[in-house]
Amino acid sequence: MANRFDARSTRNGDDDTATRAEARLGGLLDRVPGYRGYRDKEDRRDADRAVRESVGSSLDAAAARVQAVASDLATRRRIREVGPVDGWVRALQSLAQRVRLAPAGYGGIFTDRNIDAIALDQIRQFDEGLLAEVARVEDPIEALEAALVAEGDLAAPVNDGMVVTRSLATRFDARETVSTTGEALPETRVREVLSVPVDPSPPAAWELDDGTALSVTGDDFVVDARIDIEAGPVSMRLFRLARGASEAWLMVTAGSPAEMAYLRAVPVPTSVPAPGAGTPGTAELIGVGGSSGVRPVTLSLDGDDAPGGQRTVRLTWSGDEAMVLSGPSVEPSEVEIYGLPSLEPGDD
Repeated sequence: MANRFDARSTRNGDDDTATRAEARLGGLLDRVPGYRGYRDKEDRRDADRAVRESVGSSLDAAAARVQAVASDLATRRRIREVGPVDGWVRALQSLAQRVRLAPAGYGGIFTDRNIDAIALDQIRQFDEGLLAEVARVEDPIEALEAALVAEGDLAAPVNDGMVVTRSLATRFDARETVSTTGEALPETRVREVLSVPVDPSPPAAWELDDGTALSVTGDDFVVDARIDIEAGPVSMRLFRLARGASEAWLMVTAGSPAEMAYLRAVPVPTSVPAPGAGTPGTAELIGVGGSSGVRPVTLSLDGDDAPGGQRTVRLTWSGDEAMVLSGPSVEPSEVEIYGLPSLEPGDD
């Protein structure tokens, strides 16, 4: 659903442009407690924090409602439907964490230098775009709750909800680019982000559950854990694959089209990554013991994305904790999913 900024171009202008934009952006932004706009440098940090807290709280509330559906499904032993719904919960929670953890530091729009009025106008446009997109989450949640009550198909509202969640993430990424650099994006990019098209459905591998049997290039495995990584355009899931004492990983990116790679752990280089290397984001490990919680992480994805090209993923947490995986890119046709073992009546 488009909002009233989707077709609006960013104008070249001066303080008058910022004043006109401030007047335009009543409505949603005026409802955010503590929001005073970005024209005065001393108010920018408070305005940034107010918007991020509002968006984060809305995402938390949405995640709680979807989690209630997942819990009800588990109680009714509709086990196969829990995974996709729970995946949407984690996507909402992870994005809420990213929004809140975004630094309101001393770079970009928070510096003492004069900031282009166009950049400030874009920040306001992205803020209203975020608030409007958060409101759109309500529709698929209501559809999901109605489908639960009617014992209908939950796939469509979950897919719609994931599309809105990814759209939110795209808008937030663009907002952070302007915020942290203090420089305006090209006008065409702003229009593109504020009218994010409906994403095609992710590949089946994106929704792999613990215990799912699958084959990667002819090698048979069972999924026993995964790492959900939210890092803007390089967001991905890493599925740990077990076969006896052997272990491998399947990388599935969130982009369109999704990229996949068949990876194995390699020694972590002793050299320290260069400052600024990689993309900041969050990571959450989910396994049989539950979730590790969402933690800040820096993600690097290197190599050739052509079929058969070598890919290397490096995750760096705080301190010296790191993991490096490397292996060839694979086509979706090289990943065959057999599914979860069927539950017989009386089985736990």
